[in-house]
Amino acid sequence: MMLVNEDGLIELNYFNKGLEKFPMEDISKLTTEEKLRIECLNLCSNSIKKIPDEIKDFKNLKILYLGNNKIESISPMLGELKNLEELYLGGNNLTKLPNTVSSLNGLKKLDISRNKFEEIPLAIFKLITLTELSVSGNNIKRVSDDICDLTELNVLDLSSNNIKILTEMVSLLDKLTDLDLSNNRFKEIPKDIMNMTGLENLRLNKNYIDFIPVEIANLKNLKRLEASNNTIKFI
Repeated sequence: MMLVNEDGLIELNYFNKGLEKFPMEDISKLTTEEKLRIECLNLCSNSIKKIPDEIKDFKNLKILYLGNNKIESISPMLGELKNLEELYLGGNNLTKLPNTVSSLNGLKKLDISRNKFEEIPLAIFKLITLTELSVSGNNIKRVSDDICDLTELNVLDLSSNNIKILTEMVSLLDKLTDLDLSNNRFKEIPKDIMNMTGLENLRLNKNYIDFIPVEIANLKNLKRLEASNNTIKFI
């Protein structure tokens, strides 16, 4: 199961192995030294429901793939993975994250898409090193003003939720280049977006927007604007 992946990282790979729980039996056979060597753990596409305390033993993990399982709970010990840079939790049954997630001080990419969140967990707003965040495919109705604390964000995916109004604080994300608001409940393009001059890609598909304001021209760096499947009557 242990191999060197295409990124040159030492990986423990259990992708699509039909697992119904965390592979404790296999992992218990690894020495402490072997666990410390592992930089990538892939448990995607199984039927795991819980991530136990033992996740803390992989202290040098840089990438953790837990997507497309049935995960309902994650041990607070996840916060012990101080070297973690990428965390993929998409396609599970999560409604909350442990508060200790806020201790992942080096995390750059976080995907919690296609879960059952009704709001973005507050712990996420402490992750000031994040460059990419996806909360797509949940049941989120609003975005907290605290989003402005994620000053390093380049990519923010809020698609496929139930958002009607976007906080003006999003406009303070000066490094944001990609913003996805598609498949929500917007009736107009949030006016504060017009001040986000660093935007290169803006997705507004599948909303209820009926016009494109002239101020969209303020987005001097915009390379791609998607606004199909709306009710646009004039531009």
